[in-house]
Amino acid sequence: MARRQRNQTREYRNPKTRERQRRTREKRRRRKTFGPYILIFILLSAAIFFGVRSLSHSVDRTVDRIEKSIKTDDVAFMEDNMDRLDVIFEVLKKSYSEDTEKQDEFIRNNFKNLDIEVLNKPDIEGGVEVTLKISNINYVESFNAVKNLEEENQHEAYMKELSKDGADIKSTDAKIFLKRKLFGYEIYESREFINGILGGALDLVK
Repeated sequence: MARRQRNQTREYRNPKTRERQRRTREKRRRRKTFGPYILIFILLSAAIFFGVRSLSHSVDRTVDRIEKSIKTDDVAFMEDNMDRLDVIFEVLKKSYSEDTEKQDEFIRNNFKNLDIEVLNKPDIEGGVEVTLKISNINYVESFNAVKNLEEENQHEAYMKELSKDGADIKSTDAKIFLKRKLFGYEIYESREFINGILGGALDLVK
């Protein structure tokens, strides 16, 4: 008799209660089903993030950015990523002229022939030591070709001398250090690097 009553109770259980229990079971199954997929998605996202980071901030890409920033006088890039090149550029421009238009023309023509090539890039503690082959004209020697001209004609002639095809290009090897940071590198220039982009002009300083 008691068993029959339990069966009747089970048979006439509230439909809402059965529905709640069914939903609870489904949620448990869903959690078990989607859990591994969520973990896989997180791992894939992390792999893509670090892969894109590595691609976007590779050594070769960084060196290309350095060359571009020099040729275009991108002071913002220099200030954000380089150790002292922005200060050197400021001195270089003001040593040539106080006229900002002439400064811009000087930088553009002085670095028109600049070429920077990666020779070696071994990993060392904290970053990468990059050996570069740097080629450019020597702006001091180029000025010697026009220094005897009248001052009013000197600037235009000098700009042509700096940017002409077949200019006397000097090449040198130099190292820079790329210190790793979360996104990309912090760039530390050497004296040889500065001398290289100036076409060996520092060699003329006694």
